[in-house]
Amino acid sequence: MSYLVNAQSQPYMLLANNAAHTRNIDSNNKVALYVQNPASPGQKGARVTMVGEISKITDERELKECKEFYADRFPDQAEPLEDERFGKFFSMYKMSVKDIYYVAGFGVMTTWVTPEDFIKAQGDPLASFSPELIATWNKKKLQDFQTLAVAFFGAGLGLDEVDSPRVTFLDRFGFNFRFRFPRKGSSPSPDGKIAYDIREYRIGFRQQAMSKEEAQSAMFKILQEAWEKTQGYDDDWGENVLPYMILKRATDLWAPALPSAWRGTAIGSARLGA
Repeated sequence: MSYLVNAQSQPYMLLANNAAHTRNIDSNNKVALYVQNPASPGQKGARVTMVGEISKITDERELKECKEFYADRFPDQAEPLEDERFGKFFSMYKMSVKDIYYVAGFGVMTTWVTPEDFIKAQGDPLASFSPELIATWNKKKLQDFQTLAVAFFGAGLGLDEVDSPRVTFLDRFGFNFRFRFPRKGSSPSPDGKIAYDIREYRIGFRQQAMSKEEAQSAMFKILQEAWEKTQGYDDDWGENVLPYMILKRATDLWAPALPSAWRGTAIGSARLGA
């Protein structure tokens, strides 16, 4: 479902009066709003669950502003907002957030976020185009990411090759980098599948990237450093070298081999539970 966030960091949304969740709200206004980026669906993607109370917007001025912003952001849903019978079939609701639970990905960090910290949070400048960048990089930079994985993590893991290296998340501070490799000492299953170990690391940019161009430049520099390391040039870096820019190891997992045609099931922008 579609939603927006107002200046008070309250999610608001358009609901049909005859929908099951709307009828549930009338009897119990405690709800949970589950949000996930459609570009990173399923267990592998970061997601957040907001818990709180929801109420119908009845103030005429507030309702007018919400409808205008909503129609501007979601023009395909503008028609019912402009219909004179709007109140008969639809209503605008806003949610007062009480608790927030954040999951960074499959087997990765989880944490509770206070409503106060949520209100103070600022949107990341790369958020609007990061899915596009991630998709492009993962499609076109497979060999570069192979070099990155081996250069920075190969020695520690005893690897000279990895499988499926890719970026899973991007913001102005850096990116999450994941790859897998056959589990040492394991044998293929009767159906021929191989057990894999999975590693995901957080790699930080040397400087914050505040635009698409700066993010592309920061990634280029990291890939250049990875290549230089494989060529032995890191011996000339002297005291200026950083420890591979690793901020933390995010996860330590294993997974069975998946068919090459496997893809995760897409999840919408948000789901409301009432």
